[in-house]
Amino acid sequence: MRIDNYFKKDKLILWFFVIGFLVLFPLFVRLPSIAVPMPIGAILVLVSAVLIFMFSSFSKKELLFPRNWVVLTLCYVMAVFIPLLIGIGDSALPYRSIMAALQMIMPIGAFYVFFYLLDSREKYTSLILGGFTGVCLFSVILLLSKNNLLLSGTFEDVHPVLTGPFEFYQFRQYVGIVMASGILLGLFLLKSTFNSLILIIFGFIAVVAISEMFTSAGAMMSLVAFGLIALRFFGLSKLVFMSPIFLATFLFLGFGNALQESISYELLNIARAGNRFGVWSESVEIIKGSPFFGNSFSYDSVYADRMHGSHSQLLNIWSRAGILPLLAWMGILLYAIHRSYRLMLLGSNSVYYFGYRGLFVAIIQLAFLSSIVVTSFDQPYSGTVIWLLIALVERGHRFETNIGELPRKTLMRA
Repeated sequence: MRIDNYFKKDKLILWFFVIGFLVLFPLFVRLPSIAVPMPIGAILVLVSAVLIFMFSSFSKKELLFPRNWVVLTLCYVMAVFIPLLIGIGDSALPYRSIMAALQMIMPIGAFYVFFYLLDSREKYTSLILGGFTGVCLFSVILLLSKNNLLLSGTFEDVHPVLTGPFEFYQFRQYVGIVMASGILLGLFLLKSTFNSLILIIFGFIAVVAISEMFTSAGAMMSLVAFGLIALRFFGLSKLVFMSPIFLATFLFLGFGNALQESISYELLNIARAGNRFGVWSESVEIIKGSPFFGNSFSYDSVYADRMHGSHSQLLNIWSRAGILPLLAWMGILLYAIHRSYRLMLLGSNSVYYFGYRGLFVAIIQLAFLSSIVVTSFDQPYSGTVIWLLIALVERGHRFETNIGELPRKTLMRA
């Protein structure tokens, strides 16, 4: 079956397939002027944002976006810059203070880029299929590497180098949770025996691959994602019956020891919160000392130049920037979940209903649950994917209400 038959009603647009692939495939590149490797997808989004702005300026066309999201994101940006302006004068490293604040807001640009670009069903579904393919390919590559069949030994390093400046970034936290949520994009495949079989196979591969990453959040999320995929394929009653068969297959394929070790590791890691209790207590002390503005992005010394990190999105925002950005962020999070839930209800009779249900679960997993233990909104990779998912939700609303391809001037009134 040809790949463009996966979405039988929509024609595959190769360029948008490639964009989706690059955003979710965790390939990073080291740039001379930046200390940390940058994800290819985030660089692509940044370049697209510049091109969109230039095109709009030259063509004198207005860039209009959903009003509620403009208000929410603008409030968040302003709330972040208030403590930055307060604390930058006392910071030992003002440049790094600015960069820390920018890191918290820059991934938001992905929402506006993707909302602007995905103005047709063909682009929308092409990008989704590309992202799903990226997740599947990375899972296969990781398993082959772990079994010394391809890129032998690559994933034994913290920052696995592919070639030259290109590398697969540290894959146990942010990449693991993105893989677990990204596999749910496959639910946009129209329901058929062939597509369901593809989903089951690659969902299973993703679970096995993520179990090799030893990431508590990613492993648990991958099991939930696979359960949702299996539910579509078998239905509830058959799924209950088939669960022991999946477990037996897993053991038969030789993953018994890995499964036992992974479960033991995850349960112990969850009990210890991934050794984060100490870091969280330090964040709480900062919050107690300054609940309104946190540490205002201040670096205390040029010798101890690492700004305190909380390993929790909530504590990270509160301890660094204070209560106002935290409230704005919580508004963003709750509104994203609300909109994804409403889309699932709105598309209850749509051929993409299972896809909308996958988006709902993916946003809960990647934006909400992962935020308990990692700063998933602040990272260029996971942050870009989160805002892509939110853009998919908002575009889905417009497609289901038949205004997705109306002139952009109507969008603010939608």
